[in-house]
Amino acid sequence: MAPLNGTRVIPVGWSAHHRPVVEGSFNLACEVWRPGDGPPPFGQDEAPAVLVWSGQCRLQQRATGDGGKVVADQAVQVRDYLAVLPYEVLALVRSGEAGDVLKAGGRSYMILDALQGSELWECDLMLQSTDGG
Repeated sequence: MAPLNGTRVIPVGWSAHHRPVVEGSFNLACEVWRPGDGPPPFGQDEAPAVLVWSGQCRLQQRATGDGGKVVADQAVQVRDYLAVLPYEVLALVRSGEAGDVLKAGGRSYMILDALQGSELWECDLMLQSTDGG
């Protein structure tokens, strides 16, 4: 069934209208860091990381079965996480192998992917713990 003539199922501005609602659920201080580019300064092993964003977010472990993998004949515990940040952060973050790192609650997480869609009111990031948990 089609909507009435001259109407839309999802009104213009719907996502922007709902952004303050989701941001009200953020309960954890988070930072997004970008690994340093270029050569490290003299006497250091790595180029310094750059702070990309700092603010509140929501973090939860994803239910992905037992979380175990076998890598090089060794059982490895892998935990995936979902971080929800303000929508505006989506344009700032890099994901993937050379992606940014999210730091929250005293732990670090590699940003694997940033979820996209046609109606967005939050920045959803798929993460993997780099602290072994």
